[in-house]
Amino acid sequence: MILRRVIKHFRHQEWTAIFLDFLIVVFGVLIAFQITTWNEFRQSLRDETILLERLRVDFAQIEDSVRDSTTFHRDALDGMQIIVDALNTQRLTPEKVEPFERGLRFGSIYWTSHDRSGIFIEALSSGKSSLIRDENLLNTLVDYNSMIDQMELGFSTNRAIQIEYIRDFTTHFDYDTSADYVYFGKEFPISAIGEYDFKNMVQDKKFRDAAYELRETQRYYLNWRTNVLNRVQAIRRLLGDEQLVEKTP
Repeated sequence: MILRRVIKHFRHQEWTAIFLDFLIVVFGVLIAFQITTWNEFRQSLRDETILLERLRVDFAQIEDSVRDSTTFHRDALDGMQIIVDALNTQRLTPEKVEPFERGLRFGSIYWTSHDRSGIFIEALSSGKSSLIRDENLLNTLVDYNSMIDQMELGFSTNRAIQIEYIRDFTTHFDYDTSADYVYFGKEFPISAIGEYDFKNMVQDKKFRDAAYELRETQRYYLNWRTNVLNRVQAIRRLLGDEQLVEKTP
């Protein structure tokens, strides 16, 4: 209809009318474009809101998992320090027996945790990470993901060291499968430490060397777990998670 009017005006050289029709067409296109842009922006905001909420839930779960792992390695390191101290002094006092046995039980173990955000990895692979308008948040998430990559490489090396010393470390004690040791109040109790020969532990250089090395691996794990926990809490703050409760790492 507009085209017919333009042709008619052109034939009669009605330039003013032609100009007005041209303006009508241009403004119509601009308005349609603006409406489309506005709808796309609103959809983008909705998609971002959904993504951020999923990230909040994901990182809340990650923090719970990392906190458990951090607590475990702190306890394991404390136990390993008690073992090293007892070996150095050649004395195991009654009040040190429980943490000493905890060190025997957990000194060569690594507690895995849910560190990666599956939601963010999904967003990266699908290109939806661009929905996050907060550049600081986006960069922090990318840095966190890179840190987990580096951490896993370091953990592989650390775990190899643990495995190397497990045999020497477990030479002088056994497990009591008839007694349960409940840790973290879990529903699946594990075997308690059975009999052990403290005198032979003191005299066995391989055992002492293993204890020292395993103490350092637990120190390494704890440092990394604490670092991850701090990073996760920083991300939750940037996500504006109102349910974040400050706790001692």
